[in-house]
Amino acid sequence: MASAARSTNLIVDATPDRDVKRRLEIALGLTAQLAGSLTAICAAWPSSISMADAIAHSPLSSLAKERELRNEIARVSSAFDQLAEGSAIDTHWCDAISHPSAVILDHALLADLVIMSMSSASSHAHADPLEIAARSGSPVLRLGSGLETASFEKILIGWKDSREAGCAIRAALPFLQRAGEVVLAGVGENVSGARLAEVGEHLSNRGVVAQILHIESSETAASTILADLTRRENFHLVVAGARSHGLWKERLFGGVTRDFLTFTDVNWLLAN
Repeated sequence: MASAARSTNLIVDATPDRDVKRRLEIALGLTAQLAGSLTAICAAWPSSISMADAIAHSPLSSLAKERELRNEIARVSSAFDQLAEGSAIDTHWCDAISHPSAVILDHALLADLVIMSMSSASSHAHADPLEIAARSGSPVLRLGSGLETASFEKILIGWKDSREAGCAIRAALPFLQRAGEVVLAGVGENVSGARLAEVGEHLSNRGVVAQILHIESSETAASTILADLTRRENFHLVVAGARSHGLWKERLFGGVTRDFLTFTDVNWLLAN
C-alpha cells in the first residue's frame, strides 16, 4: 500500500523581540515554498530570571509581571494571525510562559526545520540555535541580520569530512534543488579533492548541480574564509555542519562552529 505524502514540518521561534515579525514573515514564505506546515512557538520569559530561580523563589508570582508577559505573547499572536491571513499554509500556534529553550526543544524533536535568528538585545530570554540543533537533532536555519526574503537563489555549502556536514546537506536539499547557483566549497587542509568530487556527484544524483571550490586553509581560518566568500559573492545561505562535544551543559563547539556564530549577517543552515 502506498503511503501518503508527508508534509514538511517547520517551526519558528516566535520569542517576543524586535526581530520576531521578520522571522514570522520569512518562515511563512519558506513554508509556502516547501508546501509544509508551520508552528509558531512563542515562549516568554524574563532574561533576568533563571528557571532555577523561578522554582526556588517564584518571582513570577507577581501578577504585573505575568500580565506583561501575556501581553507580549498576545501581541506576537496577533501579528502572526495577520501575516498568515488569506494564505493556504497550515499554521499552528503554541505559547507558554516559560524559557524558550524548553518549549522549542519539545517541538523540535520531530521538526524537519527550526527557524531562528540571532538573539537581539531584549528583556526576554532566548534559545540558543546551537543548543537546539545539538539537543534535538533537527536542522536549524539561523537567519542573519540582513535577510529580508525567503528566497535562497545562491547557496554556499561549506564542506568538511564529517557526519554533521552530511546532515546539513540532507536537510538543505529542498533549498539546494530550488537554487539557481550552488557552490560546494571544501575549506581546510583535511578536505580532499576526491571527496569533494564524491559529494558533488551525490548532489548531482539528487538534481543539484554544484560548482566545486577547493580552498586549502588552516582549520582556524575556515570560518572567516566562508563568511568573506559569502559576503563577496552575495550568497543568500551557507549550509554547514555544527560540531559539538561532551555533555550539553558543558558543550564546547569546534573552532569553525564557534567562530561562525560571530558573523551575524550570514544566514546559516546548520545540523548536528
